[in-house]
Amino acid sequence: DAARGGDQVQRKAVARIPEDRQGLRVGRALAFFIMAHIARRGGERDPCVAQAAGVRVLVAGGGTGGHLYPGIAVARAVMAAAPGSVVTFVGTAAGIESRVVPREGFALDTIRSAGLKGKSLSALARGVGLLPLSLLDAWRVIGRRAPQVVVGVGGYSSGPVVLLAALRRIRTMV
Repeated sequence: DAARGGDQVQRKAVARIPEDRQGLRVGRALAFFIMAHIARRGGERDPCVAQAAGVRVLVAGGGTGGHLYPGIAVARAVMAAAPGSVVTFVGTAAGIESRVVPREGFALDTIRSAGLKGKSLSALARGVGLLPLSLLDAWRVIGRRAPQVVVGVGGYSSGPVVLLAALRRIRTMV
């Protein structure tokens, strides 16, 4: 079963990645916050209800380690708090996430996206031209993964995903 195999890979990723204490505290706090959001949406007051069922989390962003590694800490904490959870990342094929996320054992969906701020005129035109494609790619990823929560960790690829998740009334965190 492919889904079961993905869960095993994620559990191995959680066990394999070394964790600094600050990242662990922040990741655990965010994982609890995610569980509380899911429980409230289901009409429950206790985050343990969401922990037992597991959650589907989409972590959007990347480009640099400063954006990506906090997302990995959150993914690790969610997997530890609710072992039945499925955590997927969304980024670009050109960012650091394309190398790091698969190596760490998490699934990565890519979208076409480019930066807009501080770019030359030609790069800005290219970035604006990619916006409709970014939105289309984000729509497809959200539809395929059906996340309960989307976490934006920064980077130009997080914008379209978080925007569309909010428009589709999926819980978002930045």
